[in-house]
Amino acid sequence: MTKIMISRDIFRILLSRIEALRWIEQMSSSEAPVDPHQKMTNLEQKHAALELRVDKVEAEHAQLKKEYAKLQRQFAQMNAYLRKLSQSAHMINPEHYQRINELTPLQTAICLLTVTGMSSADISRRLGCAEGTTRQTLRRKSKAWQCENRTEFEEALRELFARFDDKHFFEATGYPKDWAQKYGNVPVSEDPYSFLYNTQEGTPSQKTETAAEATV
Repeated sequence: MTKIMISRDIFRILLSRIEALRWIEQMSSSEAPVDPHQKMTNLEQKHAALELRVDKVEAEHAQLKKEYAKLQRQFAQMNAYLRKLSQSAHMINPEHYQRINELTPLQTAICLLTVTGMSSADISRRLGCAEGTTRQTLRRKSKAWQCENRTEFEEALRELFARFDDKHFFEATGYPKDWAQKYGNVPVSEDPYSFLYNTQEGTPSQKTETAAEATV
């Protein structure tokens, strides 16, 4: 029979492991059995607590969405205001004033009626001037503004007039901006601004009084 020699250190290690196994066995046997109903109750309580937490998180998320939407609206309003402010700051420049000031009162009336779509013949009859004068005005200004045809010239006129608000347009031309819409189809005698293009009508003082009354 072969003898197995075990050192003291190894023996102590084995002994400590045996004691540990015994202790684990005692602890597991001494634990009270778990009630499955109690365990289910605990799980349900934890589930309810989690649901409350989820509801709270969802409510906070909804509130954040509302605040974000509000910020988006405010941002859009601010952008619109800044665009409007930028456009008004750059709406009128010296070039626009120069083009307006180059027009005589008769030429201004011709251009205002042109953008309404009236023909040269109708414009001439309305203003009491020769049709050749109307055609020559449109041809010269169209060439000066480098427009290839009347359609392009009308578009250039609309863009130019749009640069001016009512006040600045009246100051630059003597006409209200909506003159063509209000008086484009009325007889010359019913037009309070006819003195601008009809040089034989009224004295200078009468012209000033008529314009002042029309702007009131």
